[in-house]
Amino acid sequence: MRFRVRKLPVGPLQANCYLVWGGADSGESAGGAAADGSAPVPGTPCLVIDPGAEPERILAALGEERLRPELIVATHCHGDHIGAVDELLAAFPEAAWAVGAAEAEWPVRPALNLSYGFGMPLEVRPPTRLLRDGDDLAVGPLTFKVLAVPGHSPGSVALYCAAGSSVFTGDALFAGDIGRADLPGGDEAELVASVRSKILTLPDDTVVWPGHANRSRVGFEKRNNPYVGES
Repeated sequence: MRFRVRKLPVGPLQANCYLVWGGADSGESAGGAAADGSAPVPGTPCLVIDPGAEPERILAALGEERLRPELIVATHCHGDHIGAVDELLAAFPEAAWAVGAAEAEWPVRPALNLSYGFGMPLEVRPPTRLLRDGDDLAVGPLTFKVLAVPGHSPGSVALYCAAGSSVFTGDALFAGDIGRADLPGGDEAELVASVRSKILTLPDDTVVWPGHANRSRVGFEKRNNPYVGES
């Protein structure tokens, strides 16, 4: 099985929206088309992570890859990670919409999701599923483990897919950095502890797909990250 990821940096803060899906080893190539040049089966189930803005661009990418979102997840509910949720759900009303349990009310409250402070109050429909540490999320042939990583925000989660040797860390862990802890609900000591105990304990070859900027690997961050790496 192929593990497929398409990254779309969206919005003024260039938050990374990810489309993630599984494909047959012999049936698909990197561009989403079948190896023999024919189109893949329409409606391949996928996971959408952090659709923060530019819904038309995300919808276009879903169409290009012939994907059907089964689940939309926000790694945390700051406005730059949830701004396109309503438009995606309007296009795919059967998709589930999930956030960390500690942020159940954040999508509908601009003061909590921080969009109010940017002068563009954002109210997104309430989630249909609340995520807790250790939950398993099945999307097509893939399974994702929910890792609670509070510290950047109280309900921050990371999503680990062992089959894809990948972890989607939101704004908890970046390449060579960690997320801000000075926003409402943030706690630097909690963030450092979360990253060290939940993310840096994953296999070293695990790819880190962060909420902004470029990817890394767990082993590299363990050895080199000045905030959470080995001293």
